[in-house]
Amino acid sequence: MSDRTSLIYLRTEDTTHALSLAERIMTCYGAGLMFPGSNLITVLNEFGEQHRVQAEVFETMALGKDSISFQWWLDEYEDVYCRIRRLERGLVVEFGMDGMDEGQEQRLKACVIKELEALSGSNTLEGLVIATGSVAPDSEWDSLVRSGSGKIDLTRLPSVVGLPQDRADRLKPLYHARDERGGFILLSQPIILGRETG
Repeated sequence: MSDRTSLIYLRTEDTTHALSLAERIMTCYGAGLMFPGSNLITVLNEFGEQHRVQAEVFETMALGKDSISFQWWLDEYEDVYCRIRRLERGLVVEFGMDGMDEGQEQRLKACVIKELEALSGSNTLEGLVIATGSVAPDSEWDSLVRSGSGKIDLTRLPSVVGLPQDRADRLKPLYHARDERGGFILLSQPIILGRETG
């Protein structure tokens, strides 16, 4: 998992839907799935080692695994890490933002939020987390988005959270900025107090 990450939570178990979402976001960002100058997709194993595979192999891997990590390419030297992982009754699409400059990070955030707005009227979108410098285990973000329950470490609030109104209410006092986007509340500019709340 990346230290700086963007996570989109989906209420679907359809991996092809998650891949399409990732493709729309990365097209907006200006990245392609194929390694430049080839027709191969770069898949990462659990140790981060790259393996280039044909599209058909990638699709089979993506459909058959609980988690798959791979790269999108801006050019042959610059990539964006992506992972799709399965949850109980859902999927998470994750983009790593480590190594991005501020302009690249802002561009990716804009593409992710644009997709949140496009999906907000559907029953597919469950939530969004954009964490910049807020290292936390996957389970902490999962719990925050999926149930809105559990303890919240105020020293590690994500920089942006997008949730339906009913789950956003608990977090509203912890953020300076609140913006409604098609039925979702987008919370940003966290207030850091340095303690936990239950």
